Amino acid sequence: MRFPFTLTQIIPERLSYLTSGTSKSCGKCQYRGRDITGQTFGLLTAIEPTGEKDNRSYLWGCRCSCGNEILVPKNRLLSGSKTHCGCQSTRTKKKPDNAKRKAPTGTPKKEPSEDIKRTAWKDISGQKFGRLTALYNTGEKKNGIYIWHCVCDCGNEKDVPITALTSGGTTSCGCARFGVHAKDISGQVFGYLTAIEPVSQRDRRHVVWKCRCVCGNEIEVPINRLKAGAVKSCGCKNRRGSTPEDLTGQTFGMLTALYPTDKRVQGSVVWHCRCSCGGEKDVPAVRLKTGHTQSCGCKAKQRIPRDQNAKTVEHK
Repeated sequence: MRFPFTLTQIIPERLSYLTSGTSKSCGKCQYRGRDITGQTFGLLTAIEPTGEKDNRSYLWGCRCSCGNEILVPKNRLLSGSKTHCGCQSTRTKKKPDNAKRKAPTGTPKKEPSEDIKRTAWKDISGQKFGRLTALYNTGEKKNGIYIWHCVCDCGNEKDVPITALTSGGTTSCGCARFGVHAKDISGQVFGYLTAIEPVSQRDRRHVVWKCRCVCGNEIEVPINRLKAGAVKSCGCKNRRGSTPEDLTGQTFGMLTALYPTDKRVQGSVVWHCRCSCGGEKDVPAVRLKTGHTQSCGCKAKQRIPRDQNAKTVEHK
């Protein structure tokens, strides 16, 4: 029988592996499959195989036309995905289209127009541009244009280039763009709150107003929440619940309601009551209305104890 290898290449194997064809080589020689010695793939020329593998593909030693020698997997040579040692990548590397192009050396910078130069030195202190009033020149420049410190009608302060003011490009601190105007609501009543004055604080670009509640507390509320009715009190309304019903003089069983106290039980006003027996007791209004409490406790004490002997059954 003829084997596809010489006797000098035989390694210790079972005879059955040889006769069945399971082992056809020593596993180290690279002559199984297509021999590509001397073949050219792009700029690479295959020289000889090595005893190593890369992802199940044999590595071949190749020489590039530039003189470099590299190891390349055989499958990449045959597929054409590798055609040089990498020298062409550095030579033909293209810059991205969106790369910022630098101006040629020696190109003069674009000078501002004469109108801009005259405006840049103009004194606009105290002048009003839309909702902005120019206060002073900060001395800083942006693209060669002086920046002025301005105050808006809503109270915010903003630094704006003078050209943006004179051209009408900027007319507010940003409040006008979002529809947030410094409308005067002083003295207006919103539920239990009365608007007093605006503050410098802003809540999502909305003007915040200081308000006084009927209970005397003062809180700060955004104007949009006042107009929408989302806030109608300082919180006392939620603590007190609805306006307590006047139970003065009303009788509930043996109890007569005298006056409400400052106590609350699960949101129910506690009333001070006088019992017909002369005793006094504090009772929540809800227990008076539902009839759960009808006395100061004397009624329970006056109950006749049950005759336990009446339930006794005599057994003969």
